[in-house]
Amino acid sequence: ETSQIKYDLIGKVAEATVLTRRTVASILKGIRKDKFDMYKNNPEEFISKVTRLIKEQKATMIVDHISYDQLEGKYDSEIFTAERHTTIDKAFKAEKHIQPYVFTDGNADKSVERKFAEDLDGAAEVCVYAKLPKGFSIPTPVGNYSPDWAIAFNEGTVKHIFFVAETKGTMESMQLRPIEKAQIRALNAQIMGSKEGFDPFYGAPVYILVVADKSAPTATYDGSLVLGNMMLAAHALGLGSCWIHRAKESMETPLYKDLFKSLGIEGDFEGIGHLALGYVLGDYPECPKRKENSVYYVK
Repeated sequence: ETSQIKYDLIGKVAEATVLTRRTVASILKGIRKDKFDMYKNNPEEFISKVTRLIKEQKATMIVDHISYDQLEGKYDSEIFTAERHTTIDKAFKAEKHIQPYVFTDGNADKSVERKFAEDLDGAAEVCVYAKLPKGFSIPTPVGNYSPDWAIAFNEGTVKHIFFVAETKGTMESMQLRPIEKAQIRALNAQIMGSKEGFDPFYGAPVYILVVADKSAPTATYDGSLVLGNMMLAAHALGLGSCWIHRAKESMETPLYKDLFKSLGIEGDFEGIGHLALGYVLGDYPECPKRKENSVYYVK
């Protein structure tokens, strides 16, 4: 079914991305017809997604073209050995890494990071490289940039250093990698006492974690209102949602503490709830019958 509401597509996107109408029109002309036809079915979602993608590309361009001046401050070399999530026999023995071994994420012999490290080690133009620890970030005009690697290339007598984050797969700093999603699923299933392999988020592609400042006396109530409002907003947009408990217990685990640290989020938080979010598979279930005598009217 096609929406009958009229939208100023170019104007909406231009306003949200702070670009000229001419620039936005040029971008929209490059969209494939089958993709652009989605605008007719759901204009608001189309505008939202186009805006997000444009903003991501703007952020990428800004990050790629930022120049920095060297300061007096230095990092201790221990930052490269502080995080070891695997044994030495699983590490990659390198020749050009700043340390003798590279401890890549995951245990797969040919994981993305492992393959990337092998390619760097075998590249003649690479002088030296380092896998940067979680929590290392570079301030930019679009937020903290957390690269995975620092690489120095030989170019004449000058060594040019580049920070790269190809192994993250996204410029969205808050988006979780599959391994992190799997860890969160497994942790929540363990807390709720479910069988191995059970997905406590019911196959939802997106998890939203709502936390609140522990020092706030109304933390639980405020966080609950946030979750409720998000669920109402999701339904209005045609999305399904489900409040998933165990956020309080999860926030006390090393996995969640490390995740927050890697994202540069600081503070003493209490978990209020997870929100599983995505499109409903099939039809919406019928609303359960309201319980009798659960609402009382006083006149």
